[in-house]
Amino acid sequence: MSHPTSAQSPSSELQFDLSPDDQALFLAEVDELLQRVEEALVDLERQPDDQALLQEIFRAAHTIKGSSATIGHIRMAALTHAMETRLDDAGCSIGAEPYSMSIILRELALGRNHSIMATDIDQTILDRARGGRDYLASDIRNVGSARMAKWFTLQPDGRYSVGAQPRTMITFQKHDLLRDRYPRGPFDLVSCRNVVIYFTEEAKERIYQGFVNSLRPGGILFVGGTEAIMRPQALGLKVVGPGFYRTEPV
Repeated sequence: MSHPTSAQSPSSELQFDLSPDDQALFLAEVDELLQRVEEALVDLERQPDDQALLQEIFRAAHTIKGSSATIGHIRMAALTHAMETRLDDAGCSIGAEPYSMSIILRELALGRNHSIMATDIDQTILDRARGGRDYLASDIRNVGSARMAKWFTLQPDGRYSVGAQPRTMITFQKHDLLRDRYPRGPFDLVSCRNVVIYFTEEAKERIYQGFVNSLRPGGILFVGGTEAIMRPQALGLKVVGPGFYRTEPV
């Protein structure tokens, strides 16, 4: 995943200073992902033109590269304030990202107050996200067995539900990025990934400016791999990693 505005190499994504517990979680995830890659490569030898297998290998490799960076930046946001961390996930879809954020925050900063605002324009999909249930095994294939056992419940129909604890810090709300006022901040981190890719450059700038306005000084904006902000300085942002931008501190 490359960004023309970032001077970092892909390997630099793995250079965050993680605690021993974070490292153990990360390495366990990498082990499972590498096993998936190995199995997919074996299958690929039998079916060299199978595009689905190629995509599975790419997804696993992408996850390995991104896991440490994401944990590092959420830790950065979580540890900035002693008492409370506020996150905003725009375009939350079925809820995978806000629930992931909630789990990471609970693992990294126990005993602190955290809140996540999760928004989407589609009320139907927002209601599904709020329910936190009926996830397929494919929806949570990158979670890892340890987190699966701790944070998820297997339903009688073979699908999965998010446990009670990750739900408590999330508020779901309908929101139109182009028409509605932005959720009231200040937020420590705003995530909007793979949402604005098809918007015009003018619309993107308006949206990103709305996010910047809702971030605290020094807050972090997290965007998708194909949504690099071409002129971050014009918005008062500084590149701090692939897909990660920080507002100027006071």
